[in-house]
Amino acid sequence: MAKAARTAAGLREVLFDQIDRLRSGEIEPDEAKATATLAKEIVNLTRLEIEVHREMNKDDALLDDFTTGELHLGKRTRLEAPKPENDSGD
Repeated sequence: MAKAARTAAGLREVLFDQIDRLRSGEIEPDEAKATATLAKEIVNLTRLEIEVHREMNKDDALLDDFTTGELHLGKRTRLEAPKPENDSGD
């Protein structure tokens, strides 16, 4: 089985494939349930990540240059405050 894309679209594809496999009798209901449970946890974690991004973006002074870019499920993102401007005093 090919590795699933770590995106929302990839997760949907896996879930629909599992539904098809369950209907055709290729897998047992317990396996489909295990996949659904894991998918639910991924969705819950993604919701939490989105909420963190929203909260961090509320403080424009702290992270006004911060952008989330394309959100990939399960990919670690590094949040950094903008670097201070070089003030040489000239």
